[in-house]
Amino acid sequence: MTEIHTRDIARLMSGILWLGRRLRRERRDASIPLTMIGIMGTLYRLGPMPAATLAAHELLQPQSLTRTIAALERRRYIARQPNPADRREIILSLTSPGLQALSADMERRREWLLDAMAHALTAEERARLLACEDIFAKLAWYNMDVPVQRG
Repeated sequence: MTEIHTRDIARLMSGILWLGRRLRRERRDASIPLTMIGIMGTLYRLGPMPAATLAAHELLQPQSLTRTIAALERRRYIARQPNPADRREIILSLTSPGLQALSADMERRREWLLDAMAHALTAEERARLLACEDIFAKLAWYNMDVPVQRG
């Protein structure tokens, strides 16, 4: 196994953090909090699910999600429906207005990242970066109680 140096880890973390900051800065309209965007993105990728499952995917306690779910529902970005198999369980799903809001929020960041990759990276670097998507997901979900699920 290749030896991992603390300095290399620090450089990797720094690059990831700076990219995250830059992507947040590229948001056109920050009126939708990033927590809401994350929840809507999870519902978009993985489909309708119970609140407890959504909380696990968002790495939050179900109680922490209650206010955010209520706010998303007030904005009509998500809908609640009883689970047909167990009417006591509520299933959350993304609505059409929620999908539109999510798409609009993500659009500028996608455009910026596409432009940055096209102009700042070589074709080989772009291919290497895109190949890392699975690796980032593995790292993000390492040692978590929730299995990696991606849509």
